[in-house]
Amino acid sequence: MRLALLLSVLLLSLTACEEQGPAEQAGEEVDRFAGNLQDRASDAADALGDAARDARDSVEDAARDAGNTVEDLCEDATDRDC
Repeated sequence: MRLALLLSVLLLSLTACEEQGPAEQAGEEVDRFAGNLQDRASDAADALGDAARDARDSVEDAARDAGNTVEDLCEDATDRDC
């Protein structure tokens, strides 16, 4: 008898939980929004990191080119004490 009562209560509680109320639906919407926001923030951070690496590479290339130009000018100059 107790087992039958326990099973009945358990089955009723499971069927009652299947339908979502407005609070549960709103909570799921908030969860989806937060997940999308996190994905977009991660994508933006990746893009920013890529842009920073590209900028660093450009500055390094420009500095190397400038150094090569100075060396070339020194070789061509009559004053070898550059």
